[in-house]
Amino acid sequence: RPQLAGRRVLVVDDNQSAIESLEEQLDAMAFAHRSCNNGEAALTAVSQADADGHPFEVVLLDWQMPGMDGLTLARHISQLPLQHMPKLVLVTAYGREDVIDQASANGMAAVLAKPVNPSVLLDTLLGALNNDSVAQTPTPLSANVQDSALAHLRGARVLLVEDNEINQQVASELLHDQGLSVDIASNGQVALERLAETEYDLVLMDMQMPVMD
Repeated sequence: RPQLAGRRVLVVDDNQSAIESLEEQLDAMAFAHRSCNNGEAALTAVSQADADGHPFEVVLLDWQMPGMDGLTLARHISQLPLQHMPKLVLVTAYGREDVIDQASANGMAAVLAKPVNPSVLLDTLLGALNNDSVAQTPTPLSANVQDSALAHLRGARVLLVEDNEINQQVASELLHDQGLSVDIASNGQVALERLAETEYDLVLMDMQMPVMD
C-alpha cells in the first residue's frame, strides 16, 4: 500500500528465524526496517534513529528474550527522552490473558501472536500507525466451542503448499491436531502433480514460492 512505503519499523527478537520471517513480510509491504537481537541494542537503535531525525514509527518486541524481555524493554523505551515515541507491539507465542493485560499496562499498541501471518501483521501495523486504541488478540474460542465447530472437518484431506520447512512443520502440526489429513508440496508445480493424482478437500497455498508461486 502506498501509504506504508518507507514507514520505519524495528524488529527486536533473539531468534534469527523469527526476525527473517518478519522482515520478509515487512519487505513485501514496502516498510523500511531494521532488526536487533537484544534489548540493549534496541534501546540504542531507537535513541539513535530519533536523534538522526529518522525515528522508528513501530517497534515489534518479542516477549521472551534473554537479559531483557519485551515488557521490560517497552518500559525502558517509554522512558527515553525521544522527540517521536514509537508505537510498541508485543510479539508472543503465548496468547494468555495476563500477557495481554501486562502489554496494555505497559503502553503496548497491540499484541501479535506467533506465528505471525501477513494479514494480521498488516492489520496490526495499520492500527498502530492510525493511532487506533489498544488492540488485543481475539479472545480464543473455548475448547468445547472449537471442538463443535471443527468436528465436521475431522478426516478431511488437506494439501499444504509451502516451501518454508518451519512453516510446513507449524501448519501441519496445527492441522493434524484438529484431525485433518495433511500432505505437503514444496511449490505450486508439485502441488499440481499431487492434485492430478489425489482428491483433496482443501488446498492451502503460500503466495511466495520458487518454481510456481
